[in-house]
Amino acid sequence: MSKRVLFVTKDAGGFNVAKPVYDALDAADNDVRVIAEGVAAERWTDAGVKLAFRGSKNFKEHPFSFNVISCLEEICPDVVVATMGAPINLEDACATAANQLDIPLVIIEDVWASFTRTSAKPDLVFTLDEFGRKILTEDERTKDSRILVSGNPAVQHLVIPDDLRERMEELRFRYGRLVLFCGEGEGSA
Repeated sequence: MSKRVLFVTKDAGGFNVAKPVYDALDAADNDVRVIAEGVAAERWTDAGVKLAFRGSKNFKEHPFSFNVISCLEEICPDVVVATMGAPINLEDACATAANQLDIPLVIIEDVWASFTRTSAKPDLVFTLDEFGRKILTEDERTKDSRILVSGNPAVQHLVIPDDLRERMEELRFRYGRLVLFCGEGEGSA
């Protein structure tokens, strides 16, 4: 049975984790639509996806108005799939509106605890790993959510330059186990 799915994204990381899910749903003959702003809007357009709504690249510098409730009522999605960019804008608005309209909400994380950028309560959260699951199970907003560890499709095809690979091997030889922690912005600390 075909479903109408609405994706909402803002950042490159959000696009990178949402696009494989979009592709799978689209290939299964679902009616998949996208609302995007920021860098994600460019990425969706470059990928040949027609946007249901496109916000500005930087909503703080170029604010735009968007009636989220009217949009969701018009599109009438069976599910809203949102990523959680920073600073958050449309993703939060759509997630919150989905809760208000009793539309199932799915959040796809591209970094640990990005779900905390919204007050919306998701029905399902795709998280990166067991550490992400632990964070989710300890939060009141997600205590009743279904949690799936999905990895990060954004980095599954990460190309490591040869000089970095050699340096990593040198460090492994010298110290044994090597753990690489990648983060973003001030929250990485």
